[in-house]
Amino acid sequence: MDEASAEEKYLEDINRCKRIGWLLEKKVLENFFTQRRAAKSFAERIDCSESRSAGYVYRYLKGLFAQDVSSCGASGRKFRKRYLTRLAQFYTLLEVKADEELVGLIREVNFEFTYPLCDS
Repeated sequence: MDEASAEEKYLEDINRCKRIGWLLEKKVLENFFTQRRAAKSFAERIDCSESRSAGYVYRYLKGLFAQDVSSCGASGRKFRKRYLTRLAQFYTLLEVKADEELVGLIREVNFEFTYPLCDS
């Protein structure tokens, strides 16, 4: 992929991530009623501090994670894989169905996204 098309894809990925954030926010409100309760449950699921989890959830709901997951983003492949796995864990927490728009959108951003996780 040449530099111009990579930049165009990345800009499209940013918009996809914003759409994902909006859809995730709706899911959180349906399942947990508040972002804080979602962060607490997510912290327990991924075994991290509640404050760290709150940061992840905030970035997910605001769609601020394109740089972390986009195949055209600045992050290294190993980091992207970890981030995609953590995002899949969040999808599991929200009981996202494998055929929902959320899964299709993130796969457009990065085809390496695996959902559902085998170990969840």
